[in-house]
Amino acid sequence: MSCAAGCSSCQNGVCIMHAAYGDGSQVYGAVKQDIIKIGGLSATGPAAISYLQTSDFASLGGGTYMDGLWGMAYDTFNGGLPTVVDSLVSAGMPNVFSMCFSNNGGYLVMGGINTAYQTSAAQYTPITQQTYYSFNIGNVKVGGTPLGVSMPGAILDSGTTFAYVPQTVYTAMQNALINAGMNSGFFIAVGARPMCVTQVGLVPALAFTLPAVGGGTFDLSLTFSQYTMDCGGGTRAFNFIPVADGQMTIFGDSFMQAFNNIFDRQNSQLGFAPVSSSCIGTVSLNTQSYQVPGTKSQFSDAAAVIPSIAIVCLSIALFLFF
Repeated sequence: MSCAAGCSSCQNGVCIMHAAYGDGSQVYGAVKQDIIKIGGLSATGPAAISYLQTSDFASLGGGTYMDGLWGMAYDTFNGGLPTVVDSLVSAGMPNVFSMCFSNNGGYLVMGGINTAYQTSAAQYTPITQQTYYSFNIGNVKVGGTPLGVSMPGAILDSGTTFAYVPQTVYTAMQNALINAGMNSGFFIAVGARPMCVTQVGLVPALAFTLPAVGGGTFDLSLTFSQYTMDCGGGTRAFNFIPVADGQMTIFGDSFMQAFNNIFDRQNSQLGFAPVSSSCIGTVSLNTQSYQVPGTKSQFSDAAAVIPSIAIVCLSIALFLFF
């Protein structure tokens, strides 16, 4: 029996998909039809993979497993099968979503942007490849000084906790930060786990230079408290982990938690705005109108042709397990 497009294999007529992720984790499962309802929009399609087996998504101690992943990348990464986002867009949702994190939860906004979760306007960079959400980083700065390193084809991924950067970039960051007074104990070798150490004294901001939509560049700047994570007991861990040069560069939750992250698929661009303290993880409904830069349409739950757009609580666990 031949398999439908997007299926890795078939078992007794059931489409089976094998998905591999940038950090090496994998999941294997059956593609199911499901009904998705968000904010009055309803769509039916092959948007779910039911869990069959994986050795990668076990919880601490291996006692339980995650019961599912919501894939929000492009269908090109999904074997050509429509994702939940694709199905909702087909049902009338604007082709944009945004998310922010905090230690108390966060928000996922489907079909829009809530500027209450940011302290200033977003800046946009082009999406360079429509598989993952890929973007280019042209330089890294420590205390405003460029290090002369770049990371083309980095991906923004809420399903990854830390940021994984090439060894060459990591070494440049390490040397500059140590020279600026950062405890050398923060830094690790490829394959090692992050270390929780104490920092005495001030250390400079860490910034990433991105190409801007329409020309020019802009910097995404992180303070010491943003590029390290609280381990408790007065210790912190560096949020960046080295990988061998040539492996995938991934900017995960530890980077994203500093911003309201906007995935503007309509205009093939990613937006970043400094996150506000209102990203606290409660649930509410979108009752405002928001304009996505570069588009001609405005949308809200009051629009006649577009149902209400839900702001869904995004429960993201940002814990360190060592």
